[in-house]
Amino acid sequence: MNIAIICVGKIKEEFYRNAMKKMSDEINQKHHFQVFEVADEKTPEGASQKEEEKIIQTEGEKIEKYLKPDDHIIALCIEGKQISKEELKKTLTRMQEQSSGRMVFLIGGSLGLWDKLIKRAELKFSFSKMTFPHQLMRVMLTEVIGQIGV
Repeated sequence: MNIAIICVGKIKEEFYRNAMKKMSDEINQKHHFQVFEVADEKTPEGASQKEEEKIIQTEGEKIEKYLKPDDHIIALCIEGKQISKEELKKTLTRMQEQSSGRMVFLIGGSLGLWDKLIKRAELKFSFSKMTFPHQLMRVMLTEVIGQIGV
Protein backbone atom coordinates (compact mmCIF):
# COMPACT_ATOMS: atom_id res chain seq x y z
CA MET A 1 0.00 0.00 0.00
CA ASN A 2 1.15 3.53 -0.76
CA ILE A 3 0.53 5.97 2.06
CA ALA A 4 1.32 9.68 2.04
CA ILE A 5 0.88 12.64 4.32
CA ILE A 6 0.74 16.02 2.61
CA CYS A 7 0.99 18.86 5.07
CA VAL A 8 1.66 22.57 5.36
CA GLY A 9 4.90 23.73 6.94
CA LYS A 10 8.08 22.06 8.10
CA ILE A 11 8.80 20.36 11.38
CA LYS A 12 11.22 22.60 13.25
CA GLU A 13 11.79 20.71 16.49
CA GLU A 14 14.45 18.01 16.30
CA PHE A 15 12.60 15.66 18.67
CA TYR A 16 9.53 15.71 16.35
CA ARG A 17 11.77 15.10 13.30
CA ASN A 18 13.45 12.19 15.09
CA ALA A 19 10.10 10.68 16.05
CA MET A 20 8.84 11.03 12.47
CA LYS A 21 11.97 9.40 11.08
CA LYS A 22 11.73 6.44 13.46
CA MET A 23 8.04 5.83 12.78
CA SER A 24 8.42 6.41 9.02
CA ASP A 25 11.21 3.82 8.87
CA GLU A 26 8.97 1.31 10.66
CA ILE A 27 6.01 1.95 8.32
CA ASN A 28 8.28 1.68 5.27
CA GLN A 29 9.11 -1.90 6.25
CA LYS A 30 5.53 -2.85 5.25
CA HIS A 31 4.33 -0.03 3.00
CA HIS A 32 5.59 2.76 0.80
CA PHE A 33 5.25 5.83 3.06
CA GLN A 34 6.10 9.43 2.22
CA VAL A 35 5.59 12.83 3.80
CA PHE A 36 5.35 15.89 1.57
CA GLU A 37 5.66 19.33 3.13
CA VAL A 38 4.46 22.44 1.34
CA ALA A 39 5.56 25.91 2.38
CA ASP A 40 3.23 27.76 4.70
CA GLU A 41 2.12 31.27 3.88
CA LYS A 42 2.87 34.05 6.32
CA THR A 43 -0.24 35.44 7.98
CA PRO A 44 0.01 39.18 8.58
CA GLU A 45 -0.85 40.45 12.06
CA GLY A 46 -4.55 41.31 12.17
CA ALA A 47 -5.28 39.64 8.83
CA SER A 48 -8.85 40.03 7.60
CA GLN A 49 -11.06 37.00 6.98
CA LYS A 50 -10.61 37.54 3.24
CA GLU A 51 -6.80 37.54 3.63
CA GLU A 52 -6.97 34.37 5.73
CA GLU A 53 -9.18 32.65 3.13
CA LYS A 54 -6.65 33.57 0.42
CA ILE A 55 -3.81 32.12 2.52
CA ILE A 56 -5.76 28.86 3.05
CA GLN A 57 -6.47 28.67 -0.69
CA THR A 58 -2.82 29.29 -1.62
CA GLU A 59 -1.66 26.57 0.77
CA GLY A 60 -4.40 24.27 -0.54
CA GLU A 61 -3.32 24.83 -4.14
CA LYS A 62 0.21 23.80 -3.14
CA ILE A 63 -1.17 20.60 -1.58
CA GLU A 64 -3.32 19.96 -4.65
CA LYS A 65 -0.20 19.77 -6.86
CA TYR A 66 0.82 16.57 -5.04
CA LEU A 67 -2.53 14.82 -5.52
CA LYS A 68 -3.22 12.20 -8.18
CA PRO A 69 -6.65 11.44 -9.67
CA ASP A 70 -6.89 7.97 -8.08
CA ASP A 71 -5.76 9.04 -4.58
CA HIS A 72 -7.96 8.26 -1.62
CA ILE A 73 -8.08 11.58 0.24
CA ILE A 74 -8.36 11.61 4.02
CA ALA A 75 -8.67 15.12 5.45
CA LEU A 76 -7.82 15.91 9.05
CA CYS A 77 -10.13 18.76 9.98
CA ILE A 78 -11.93 20.12 13.00
CA GLU A 79 -15.35 19.43 11.49
CA GLY A 80 -14.41 15.81 10.79
CA LYS A 81 -15.82 12.82 12.61
CA GLN A 82 -13.92 11.39 15.55
CA ILE A 83 -13.21 7.72 14.90
CA SER A 84 -11.31 4.92 16.59
CA LYS A 85 -8.15 3.30 15.23
CA GLU A 86 -10.22 0.22 14.42
CA GLU A 87 -12.72 2.29 12.39
CA LEU A 88 -9.87 4.00 10.57
CA LYS A 89 -8.28 0.64 9.74
CA LYS A 90 -11.59 -0.72 8.38
CA THR A 91 -12.12 2.40 6.28
CA LEU A 92 -8.60 2.33 4.82
CA THR A 93 -8.90 -1.38 4.07
CA ARG A 94 -12.20 -0.77 2.28
CA MET A 95 -10.66 2.09 0.28
CA GLN A 96 -7.71 -0.09 -0.69
CA GLU A 97 -10.06 -2.83 -1.91
CA GLN A 98 -11.88 -0.30 -4.13
CA SER A 99 -8.75 0.77 -6.03
CA SER A 100 -4.99 0.74 -5.80
CA GLY A 101 -4.65 4.50 -5.33
CA ARG A 102 -2.57 6.00 -2.54
CA MET A 103 -3.99 6.70 0.88
CA VAL A 104 -3.30 10.41 1.24
CA PHE A 105 -3.76 12.20 4.55
CA LEU A 106 -4.03 16.00 4.37
CA ILE A 107 -3.07 18.34 7.20
CA GLY A 108 -3.63 22.04 6.61
CA GLY A 109 -1.79 24.98 8.06
CA SER A 110 -2.54 26.98 11.19
CA LEU A 111 -5.63 28.53 9.56
CA GLY A 112 -7.03 25.18 8.45
CA LEU A 113 -7.48 23.15 5.30
CA TRP A 114 -8.91 24.52 2.05
CA ASP A 115 -12.64 23.75 1.64
CA LYS A 116 -12.08 22.41 -1.87
CA LEU A 117 -9.79 19.70 -0.48
CA ILE A 118 -12.15 18.90 2.39
CA LYS A 119 -15.01 18.42 -0.10
CA ARG A 120 -12.81 16.12 -2.22
CA ALA A 121 -11.96 13.91 0.77
CA GLU A 122 -13.52 10.45 1.05
CA LEU A 123 -13.02 10.62 4.82
CA LYS A 124 -12.96 13.66 7.07
CA PHE A 125 -11.83 12.99 10.59
CA SER A 126 -10.63 14.71 13.69
CA PHE A 127 -8.41 13.36 16.44
CA SER A 128 -10.13 15.49 19.04
CA LYS A 129 -12.27 18.56 19.63
CA MET A 130 -9.06 20.17 20.82
CA THR A 131 -6.63 21.79 18.41
CA PHE A 132 -3.07 20.43 18.39
CA PRO A 133 0.07 22.01 16.96
CA HIS A 134 0.33 20.93 13.32
CA GLN A 135 3.83 19.55 13.81
CA LEU A 136 2.64 17.35 16.68
CA MET A 137 -0.37 16.27 14.62
CA ARG A 138 1.95 14.78 12.00
CA VAL A 139 3.73 12.76 14.68
CA MET A 140 0.41 11.58 16.13
CA LEU A 141 -0.97 10.63 12.71
CA THR A 142 2.21 8.77 11.76
CA GLU A 143 2.07 6.85 15.03
CA VAL A 144 -1.54 5.83 14.37
CA ILE A 145 -0.71 4.75 10.80
CA GLY A 146 2.09 2.60 12.21
CA GLN A 147 -0.17 1.12 14.89
CA ILE A 148 -3.02 0.13 12.59
CA GLY A 149 -0.59 -1.50 10.15
CA VAL A 150 -3.04 -1.50 7.24
